Amino acid sequence: FPHSHLFLGTSRTVVISGPHIQVLEAKTGKILHSTANFDGELKDGILNSGHVRCAAADIADVHLATSGDDKVLKVWKIDGLELLSSRELPKKPTGIRFLHDGQTILVSDKFGDIFSYPLHPIPNVSQPEQSGCNSLTSHENPSGGTLILGHTSVLTSFILSSDERYVISADRDEHVRVSWYPQGWNVEMFCLGHEKYVSAVHIPCFSPDTLISGGGDPTFKAWNWMTGKIHAEVEVWSIVQRFIKVEGGRKGRGWGEGAEQGRQRKRRGKAKDTEIDGDGGDVEEDIVDVGPSKNDITPDEPQLNTTKPGQIVQVVHKIDSFESNASKYILFSAVGATAIFMFPFPSMAITPPPTSIIRHFDFGRPVLDFVIGNDSLVWVLLDGQW
Repeated sequence: FPHSHLFLGTSRTVVISGPHIQVLEAKTGKILHSTANFDGELKDGILNSGHVRCAAADIADVHLATSGDDKVLKVWKIDGLELLSSRELPKKPTGIRFLHDGQTILVSDKFGDIFSYPLHPIPNVSQPEQSGCNSLTSHENPSGGTLILGHTSVLTSFILSSDERYVISADRDEHVRVSWYPQGWNVEMFCLGHEKYVSAVHIPCFSPDTLISGGGDPTFKAWNWMTGKIHAEVEVWSIVQRFIKVEGGRKGRGWGEGAEQGRQRKRRGKAKDTEIDGDGGDVEEDIVDVGPSKNDITPDEPQLNTTKPGQIVQVVHKIDSFESNASKYILFSAVGATAIFMFPFPSMAITPPPTSIIRHFDFGRPVLDFVIGNDSLVWVLLDGQW
């Protein structure tokens, strides 16, 4: 399997490949622990979980949270790669994040909800009234997660503000919402202006009042997320499209096309109070593959589909930022693209940068993930099987 997730630590580095997790010595790259070496039931459990779709490590590099095709949230102790707990999630996850204290895990799912879970599961308490759905959530939570907020569409990306007082979430229907945390029912602001799905959001550490968002639109947008106002737009599609080598897959309904019908279908299922399918699984919305392998190209994001076979489409996979020689930059990758891209941070005081100064580095193979280290080095994971 190609490497799909990378977490850099001061002494240990975690890399995920398909269903497996490896812990490496940071300086030498020596493999310290690997789930591929597990035996018996532990190994069977890893393989049965399927590919790891979402993963996150806490800032202290002590714990790792993962979830695969089995919709189970697993918490690992990185030192020794010890599985500490497993909890069933209500629906397929689209993102996982730790809070700064490392004691709370937030998980978003394809039904548009974000739940919080304590690092260590709380022993079961007999409270039947709290085990099912309520008026605020679209589905029951088998592990007692606390509902933070909910969208009416697939939640594609979310982040917390630096002070963790707000959670900023984006969905398939062009919405970017700023909500209080943990009182997510209080919506502070909407950042409206995208015309297509929003697949990635980022707050630069050097500009905590600015939100950078991107997705299917040809431009990135820079917002003052507390006021909901756009202060800059950067056109990237004319550059990115040259490096997208993984074309659209089978024909299906595009994001934004028929989204309302999908929501109505979900509401009808809720009204009847019946299961959508035999095992209580997720409602499938005819989402098609972007790449040649839906298991390898976008392991931690919901698949954003095209409307025609072979059509090239932009799906921003990840946005990050860094400073170098007193200059500030935005770095990003796109699903199926063989390059990573960079442009100067669009300050409110200057004109948005022209397309001509958007830089790129082409690796010749699809970029699956990238991480910016503390030394400003950029580590990139490539699909070596492409």
